[in-house]
Amino acid sequence: LPEARSESAAAITPDGLLLVGGRNADGPVATTLKTKLDDQGALGAWSQEQPLLTAQAGATAVLIGDYLWVYGGSDANGPVNRVQRGTFGLEAAEGLPANPDEGKLIRWDVNDRANLPAARANASGWGANGAIYLVGGNDGSGPKTEMYWAVPTTAGDVPEWKHLGWL
Repeated sequence: LPEARSESAAAITPDGLLLVGGRNADGPVATTLKTKLDDQGALGAWSQEQPLLTAQAGATAVLIGDYLWVYGGSDANGPVNRVQRGTFGLEAAEGLPANPDEGKLIRWDVNDRANLPAARANASGWGANGAIYLVGGNDGSGPKTEMYWAVPTTAGDVPEWKHLGWL
């Protein structure tokens, strides 16, 4: 890696691995780093891609459909409910020159309606069957035993977060 990092979110892409946000010696960072895999599965050099809109550490990163979802974690002020959606460069249309940004993370968006219902840092999160999940974590007052999940639309929206509380 170009610098020491902890509490980063990692996501597998079709051509490599993304390392998003995290914490360095100065606190939460917004950088997004990518390494591509070669034909033998070895990691290549790390390169910088589009940074997050706001720094997040201890978040979850999940690739669902055409988008990278980064949610939860903390910023310099503590746990957050923020959801950031990353967009990738697309393949050029037939007959047009190749898109140099194809497969790269080119933009982050934030839609406050898509945010988690509650702030959660250091939760467990994953993606499966087109849904994104978050379990546990800490809201700053202590550990939580709840689960949230959402099914993003193909247009990249999160219409709602569902909730399941445990005893």
